[in-house]
Amino acid sequence: IRRRDPGVVASKQIASAFTGMASLRRMAGNYNEALAILDAGAREMGDNADIRYDRGVTYARMGKIDLARQNFLLAAKWDPTNGLAWRSLAKANLALGRLSEAAEAYKYAVKNRKVSVKDHLEMAELYVKLGRKSEARERYEYVIRNAKNRALLSKAREGLESIDRM
Repeated sequence: IRRRDPGVVASKQIASAFTGMASLRRMAGNYNEALAILDAGAREMGDNADIRYDRGVTYARMGKIDLARQNFLLAAKWDPTNGLAWRSLAKANLALGRLSEAAEAYKYAVKNRKVSVKDHLEMAELYVKLGRKSEARERYEYVIRNAKNRALLSKAREGLESIDRM
């Protein structure tokens, strides 16, 4: 049995404390306070993927999608296994019209198993826009196999039929 490094465990606990406090402020609509808490966390323990991810979430809620994207990108680079950071980066890229970058980020989100069936539908639609029919087909078929929601299932079937007509 390998023991965890106490410094790493303590660092994660401190990061969780800062991100938790920031989340409470963000839920109350106090975005600037949330950012100030995250800044204090970065000063206290060094900038890291958790802090950057939470900064991205805060900026996204503020409607500052480009700043959110920048923070999600750093979070994903600093912790490549953070599927939520990749998923959030994909969504920010989509909102900014950066379709190829969104597709790339979604690929890493899928690899780290942090996407929903609805995300697979969004990915299929994105792949259609990019002209990547075989990847779109794979995503539509995934939705058809896994959707519990009739609306998602219907949309996936329509999307698959539209690919067949192309």
